[in-house]
Amino acid sequence: MDSLEKKYLKGKSSCPICNGRSKVIDNVNTMNSNSFEILNLRECFICGHWWIDPMPDQEYLLELYKNSSEYVVSPDYAGSDELKREDFEKFFNNILKYLKFKEPKELNYLEVGCRSGYLLNYFKEKVNLCFGVEPGSWRPKGENIVSSINEIPDDIKFDIVIIKDVLEHLENPLEMMKKLRSLANYKAIIICSFPNKDSLIAKFFIGRWAMIGPIGHLHYFSSKSTDKMFKNSSWTVINKYSYWQVKSFFDLFRNFNWNFKNPIKFLYGLIVRLFLKQIIMGKDQWRAVGKYR
Repeated sequence: MDSLEKKYLKGKSSCPICNGRSKVIDNVNTMNSNSFEILNLRECFICGHWWIDPMPDQEYLLELYKNSSEYVVSPDYAGSDELKREDFEKFFNNILKYLKFKEPKELNYLEVGCRSGYLLNYFKEKVNLCFGVEPGSWRPKGENIVSSINEIPDDIKFDIVIIKDVLEHLENPLEMMKKLRSLANYKAIIICSFPNKDSLIAKFFIGRWAMIGPIGHLHYFSSKSTDKMFKNSSWTVINKYSYWQVKSFFDLFRNFNWNFKNPIKFLYGLIVRLFLKQIIMGKDQWRAVGKYR
């Protein structure tokens, strides 16, 4: 079994986003089901950000991802699933709405957390230059794919920066946003997604919310902490909204267990799991778009 090296975990009582004072709001287990480690879930008094305390340092986290440790990924995780081409096309076209000043073939693209590389490979067909960052053992082979943001040459600047479902995994998301700002061209855009602790399901379940999974997930963002993170890293928020993790209501119903053999279990699942947790309370993700102005 994996073991958690406590010497690489340090107490973090001040907010990683605004440096504000905090309180412990719950005690939580790690995502490793074989571990009995208990960590603190903290909330900032000023910006409402949640984070895990003690906090692992970034180098240790990188090693855990390289080794596919069960403290940071599920045992069967092997990167991202391939989406339909029309999903990539829709995403690409939405990005172009923010970038009216250049032709696609003039754009440089950076994806932090490129996973298996499906989105990255699509952008390679469309833009001038692509770089991907992925520390995991599932990192795809190919040119310009590195394991750390620090391996990207400083003389390359990017017009599109994608960092989806990554900031919550880092020791210091604010420092990452500053680093990405230093790699951005003027008028570049950045697209981020991360857990929404302002959602009803997060407020109701707190440490039992499904997104709480240290030390894979370390940060959970409020609307206020999102704005502060962008401002403190010199990005300007131009769009921000909460959303469901699933693509559509059709997916919710398609993935529901429609087994009628046990009526009580079925009704519980229909009312609690589907309608309450998913449809009513389930907008537990943020999507934020920023611009370098």
